Amino acid sequence: MKKITKSLVAASVLAAMAGSTVAMADATANIGATSNYVWRGITQSADGSAISGGLDYSHETGIYVGTWASSTAWGSPELDLYGGFAKEFGGVKFDVGAIRYDYPSQAKYGPGGAGPLAWTEGKIAVSYGPAKLTYGHGNDVFGNVGVNSNYGSLDLTHAIKDDLSVAAHVGYWKFSQALNAGWAIANPVTEAYAKDNFVEYGVSLTKGEFTFTAAKTTLKKEDYTMDGSARVYVTYTKSFNL
Repeated sequence: MKKITKSLVAASVLAAMAGSTVAMADATANIGATSNYVWRGITQSADGSAISGGLDYSHETGIYVGTWASSTAWGSPELDLYGGFAKEFGGVKFDVGAIRYDYPSQAKYGPGGAGPLAWTEGKIAVSYGPAKLTYGHGNDVFGNVGVNSNYGSLDLTHAIKDDLSVAAHVGYWKFSQALNAGWAIANPVTEAYAKDNFVEYGVSLTKGEFTFTAAKTTLKKEDYTMDGSARVYVTYTKSFNL
């Protein structure tokens, strides 16, 4: 479910791919392509393009499950498995679930293969009108055993007309300690991820199946080699009822 998101595209397009398809159909499939796969402000494709696809199933009770995969620059595709419960009560939408991030072709990272990259995150999201609040808690983040994280975000969406909308996003990611760079697109032997928290934010414009995003983080070049500057990218997504 880590959809071509992880930044604003993850907060808008990818949330839409995982969230709206779950709410609107029993079974759906989705495909996507992006000029830069960015998640929570960090590129997963070394500022290059990526392709993705997924399957979602939901029940009228609100229970849903799904899987999503994407190409990355990590030496392995990303494979996400997720499930949860989503329901609306009095105009307020609640979503409680969990997601498993896996990288099956790269079972180990770091000097000597320090550990697996796979990790798990639970989430709670509340939506009302144009606003959505999300909180996530992760364990052993990107294979860093014993490193937990707390993530909070706010998304605001405004529909200009049927096929045109704008969105704003801000997120804060806090780790129990500074991460080892093995999860990043940097050389884990020589690079160090020096920060234990950062803010990521952006704006997007969606027209039909295309989303144009501008996003940035508070990370600096000395914190993480691939970040520190604004990114502008375009994403295409298409969903199908099965």
